[in-house]
Amino acid sequence: METGNVENAILAKLEQPESPLMQRVTRNNQILLHNYQAEVIKHCQCVLEGCERTFGIVLIPNQILYPKFCGEHRSEFRREFHLQQHPALRQAQGPGVVEKLRTQEKEFSATAL
Repeated sequence: METGNVENAILAKLEQPESPLMQRVTRNNQILLHNYQAEVIKHCQCVLEGCERTFGIVLIPNQILYPKFCGEHRSEFRREFHLQQHPALRQAQGPGVVEKLRTQEKEFSATAL
């Protein structure tokens, strides 16, 4: 089974963490390099500050891109809502997640043109 085009592009850019592709991909995902030949379940901790949830992901052979947030915080709206419910976290985070993402997308669009 061959690695997908996305995985090939990411592997090619792994040594360039500053590249726009890597920044865009790792904003909401994590890269897990592995050499498993069969599916394996791995337990990860949600990286959203203030969330203590652990969630399972299935490591699939020839796939390296996996979610960074638990199911409860996968969408931008849910992450923003979580931070609104915890004002101390929101102050520590600075601008909201949605605002940060919009700024990053504008910067990426400007550099892509």
